[in-house]
Amino acid sequence: MGLSDKTLGGWVRDARPDPHGALDGQPFDVQRFDELAQLRVQNRELLARNHRLTQERDFLKKTTAYFATPANPIGGSK
Repeated sequence: MGLSDKTLGGWVRDARPDPHGALDGQPFDVQRFDELAQLRVQNRELLARNHRLTQERDFLKKTTAYFATPANPIGGSK
């Protein structure tokens, strides 16, 4: 992927919390945590929206197929 070992190691070190809630030996970064929490909420909302849109699409496909088939009138002549 073109990443150096040093870069990847830095990312791993930054992502690994210590027992006191600090990241990479630094005090816990509230702004970084808030951003992550917001992204998780946004992701949940987008997943729910995607699920709803998928259901609507599937329903519309079924109704289109139903109305596209020729109707057989009861008691009609041949």
